[in-house]
Amino acid sequence: MKKTSYLVASGALLLSHNAIAQESDAPIDASFIQPYEASFSFYLEAQDGSRTPGGTWTDSVQIEESVLGRTVVRYNPDSVAEMRRVVLADRTTLYPQLMDQRFGESLSGIFRAEFGPDSVRQTLVGSPTSPAQDLVVDYNAPVREISLWATLAMSVPFETGGSFEVPVIAENRRAVANVTVNIGASETITVAGEEYEATQVTMPDNQWTFWLRKEAPYILRIEHPGPNDTVAVSELESFELQ
Repeated sequence: MKKTSYLVASGALLLSHNAIAQESDAPIDASFIQPYEASFSFYLEAQDGSRTPGGTWTDSVQIEESVLGRTVVRYNPDSVAEMRRVVLADRTTLYPQLMDQRFGESLSGIFRAEFGPDSVRQTLVGSPTSPAQDLVVDYNAPVREISLWATLAMSVPFETGGSFEVPVIAENRRAVANVTVNIGASETITVAGEEYEATQVTMPDNQWTFWLRKEAPYILRIEHPGPNDTVAVSELESFELQ
């Protein structure tokens, strides 16, 4: 996992990308985030309250100068890695430079998005024997990378009742879409055997809910729709500042 080389290589490009991004579409500020390593349990909760284990995932953030790199690795219930995603972005504004995702058997599939000032070039190679597919999406104002999810949600002001529109590359990767981020109240939540005060943040467009903090640990719990009328739940298992 070559996080450091990714960060060094992207620094100059981020500066050129952010030169035109002075007027923010939302007051996003991720400068409080410090490097960390975390792990999460994942399960599907049915309407009757029963739970089906879905595996685990790890989350790590590395920061070098002006670049934040976030790496997420998802494991199935047999502890086999089924997805690894690296996103590089400006450490304050979260304007992205690169998203690199590996998936499928032995993580042999590749999806890569390279962001420029007015477009993102995306390449999909589904398997080692599949032809590469390219798609370019243009935009007239800088956008964020939707797969940053919780990092985006924790970086808007935590003002109860606040609501923000954040332009992102849509989940289908074919257009720009606005994601609404709503700020709820602070509440006490228990994870990993500890009680924390967290802010509930929702994205109603895709029905994601987060319990987040602006101090370590940052992400405590995530809920979003799962298959067959279930709720997919992630809960913090361990956290360590680096």
